[in-house]
Amino acid sequence: MLKRSFARRWVSTTLFILATTAGSMAAERQITNDSTQNCALDQNHNFSPDGKWLVYDLRPNGGLQNCRSIEKVNVVTGERVRVYDGPDFVENMGPGIAAPSYLPERNEVIFIHGPFTTTGLAYDMARRTGAIVPDDGSAVNDTSRITWADARDVTPPFTPGALRGGTHRHDPGGPGGLWIGYTYNDQIMKRYGQQIGRDLDLRMLGLTKLGIPVSVDADPAHENRSGAGFSVVITEVFPKDELDREPGTDRIYRATDDQWVGTRGYRKPDGSWQLARAFIGHMRVRAADGSVRDHREVFIVDIPEDITRPGPAGPLEGTGTTFPAPPAGTSQRRLTHTESGCFGLVRSTSDGGMIAFLSRAADGMPQVFVVSPLGGEPRQITSFPGGATHPARWLPDDLHFVTVSEGRVYVVDAASGCARAITEPSRSRPDGLVVSPDGKLVAFNREVVYASGKFAQVFVADIELP
Repeated sequence: MLKRSFARRWVSTTLFILATTAGSMAAERQITNDSTQNCALDQNHNFSPDGKWLVYDLRPNGGLQNCRSIEKVNVVTGERVRVYDGPDFVENMGPGIAAPSYLPERNEVIFIHGPFTTTGLAYDMARRTGAIVPDDGSAVNDTSRITWADARDVTPPFTPGALRGGTHRHDPGGPGGLWIGYTYNDQIMKRYGQQIGRDLDLRMLGLTKLGIPVSVDADPAHENRSGAGFSVVITEVFPKDELDREPGTDRIYRATDDQWVGTRGYRKPDGSWQLARAFIGHMRVRAADGSVRDHREVFIVDIPEDITRPGPAGPLEGTGTTFPAPPAGTSQRRLTHTESGCFGLVRSTSDGGMIAFLSRAADGMPQVFVVSPLGGEPRQITSFPGGATHPARWLPDDLHFVTVSEGRVYVVDAASGCARAITEPSRSRPDGLVVSPDGKLVAFNREVVYASGKFAQVFVADIELP
């Protein structure tokens, strides 16, 4: 748990919450109503740059592998427009089309795309690529309109600037909106681990810098793809069995829940700006009883402007028995040192000054905390009696964020911790919160019960500041 010095603040903030939730709340509106499938926002950049549309995937119950469609809905009229339909598929084989995000200032959408059925290869976390299409519907049933963001090369010798696995939850950002961050699983090392009896299917972070195209030769299985950007791995991970032999170090076996730090990075003590991504690092530590257990903390990785130069850890493209290595100038470090650990998607303010995450307060309840990208002691922001059950999502002003507690969406003042409920409580907990570019609207998923089953639908509510 984090420090008990927050106890007095918990009392005062709780009184504020109890006082303000009794007031008027913005009426939420359901804007999709589909009794056959989910309309899943999936924690991404779902608002269009002009704030008029929300993009989502139409995943059926049962997993991403059977999802083949991307759609958008107008937040005012409720008009629905199909953005992309993938190829027909065999159940549980793919194409695994899901988790869309808008590219900044562009009417284009990026999403994960698994293998085409003609390959005969099953959908897998290590077998998917970032696909970019226009949002106007011109790509429906037309795979020729796809621009593949990250190149893929699973044929030795591997190609620098191409990856050998699967990218997921693409997060556009960085200077000029030309950088795309994501989580990554390496197919080559997964197969090698199976051969030698070790778990080498490790999740790490990667990124693509658009505008540096990478050409890859085709392969007989049609797994290889050229890409519109240069792609690299940016975190170092180590097998869990290796960390178990020396628990308690800052080395990690898994990197997840990542986001860009600021729109242009964070400001260093010398006044310069540093491009970076924050994430949750999964560690192995020794418990009081002597056993070795999982532990999660907030990490940050500094990223060089030039990602094409190999670093000291090895070649960018990896080998048949080693992971792709981060580029020269990449620096990974731990930001938090908590007793209970950290979790949830990390979320940075647009100026890069604060990184929000979830952790347990002194009373054991999960709350929103923030930490500087320079490190230091985390600061507890929320003090909900029922705890915070959703990662923070910052408003454009960098002064407020939205989160969820006990089935309600709250807007929170980051300086004071004062919170105001903007939706009524519900047994169907809001999920996948996303804020409009002007900061006036929050969208989220709720499960709706139909005769055909339960399906996540898209709701919106006006944001009223405390």
